[in-house]
Amino acid sequence: MACPRPVTIDLTKSESESPDIIDLTDSLKHLSPSPSPPKKKNKTEKKPPHLNIFPFNEQSQFIEEPDTEFYKGDAGCPIYKASAPFLPSSEVCDIILNPGEKICTKIPLGCRRNATFILDTTCHDHADDFKADDNGSFRHHGTKFEFIEMDDDGEVTRIDKPINLTPGQYKLSRTYWVHSSTKTFKRRTVTLEDHEAKVWPVIVLQYSNTGTEEDVKLEPHRNSKKRCQPYYATATSTKQRIEEKAKSSLGPSSIFDELYEDGGGMMESSSFASLPRGISQVKYERTKLRRQHSKDTLAELIELCKQSNGKFLHSLQVSPDVRLVLVTKAQIADLVKFCCNPKNFSVFGIDVTCNIGDFYVTTTTYRHLMLLDKESCAHPNFPGPMMIHTNEDAAVFHYFMSTLKGLNREIENILFVGCDRQKSLENGLSPELPIARFLACKKHMEDNIKRER
Repeated sequence: MACPRPVTIDLTKSESESPDIIDLTDSLKHLSPSPSPPKKKNKTEKKPPHLNIFPFNEQSQFIEEPDTEFYKGDAGCPIYKASAPFLPSSEVCDIILNPGEKICTKIPLGCRRNATFILDTTCHDHADDFKADDNGSFRHHGTKFEFIEMDDDGEVTRIDKPINLTPGQYKLSRTYWVHSSTKTFKRRTVTLEDHEAKVWPVIVLQYSNTGTEEDVKLEPHRNSKKRCQPYYATATSTKQRIEEKAKSSLGPSSIFDELYEDGGGMMESSSFASLPRGISQVKYERTKLRRQHSKDTLAELIELCKQSNGKFLHSLQVSPDVRLVLVTKAQIADLVKFCCNPKNFSVFGIDVTCNIGDFYVTTTTYRHLMLLDKESCAHPNFPGPMMIHTNEDAAVFHYFMSTLKGLNREIENILFVGCDRQKSLENGLSPELPIARFLACKKHMEDNIKRER
């Protein structure tokens, strides 16, 4: 290494004179090694997004940024953006999979301005409760889907619709609503679904209003007869509570009162969505349960008919009304043996039972002429074929007897039929029993005489 050039210093100058400032940079730069370039800061390594999600609850502490705006001053409802722009897929994925501080634990009730919220649905009783936002009725205007793939570095790539999603692939759904009475007021949600068909609890909720907040009008429900009260949607969780209460034995008024108090009542309720709209809503839920029960019962009946394979359940008919014949081969044989023999016969008794449920049961009886009761020394009554039906006109009873004749043609030789002189019963059976004589039941005749008195 070359030696540095010597520097001469003149010390003969007086002390009053300031010595010249000596720059040693040029001399020392040959002795000092070259400084290394500044190190670049490594980017924070991103973990796979599906490992970074964490639950929020109402006790979550928010780190308030200087520019954070809270909806109506509520710390549980920070505004992500004071506008409702279209968010690209990469930003949506980053928001949903890695939520930051601006996440809502409360629903922005009554928001009618341009705003974007990041909503944690696990803080609510039901994931769809955000739809009941005290803004009246919205009409669904479709959903658009995107399929994306995210690598370990967090890079998002749009892909074609796969046959099956694999880990790292997601289905992004954008759902659009337009307000029923104010077309300039719109709502949009963005959700993310993984390869296991699980929807992430964090969603993007946006409101867009090209008019003013005062322009949004709440109209009465379209089925309302009075059409004076504005309509407020009921939260899904509230509907579920109404449905559970409707299964009880309480009356609609009692159910409404209990649910109204449970929701906080008029004074303590935070939203119309947490309260039932009225007693009519409770009645409607109970009617739906009855209809569902009817469908379930019919489906169960059809399955039982298949399993019976003609041994006991015969000829199920569901239209125009429900009809089902129940009979065994032994009963058919006994009817032919004991009710069709002119030398020794039994009366074929038939009666319609009404007060069982939402259906009728027609029962029949006959006497077993080969058996004797020890106490009464009379032939015992045996149950015969039966029919379950929802109507009691002549066509139903004609169907009953024609089904029995289909199993054994000799049934048409029944000699005597005991009944309660019901016209539809006699008119339905007589075409299939040409030689039968219809006799009035003794008990029914006695009851008729008592009523006339």
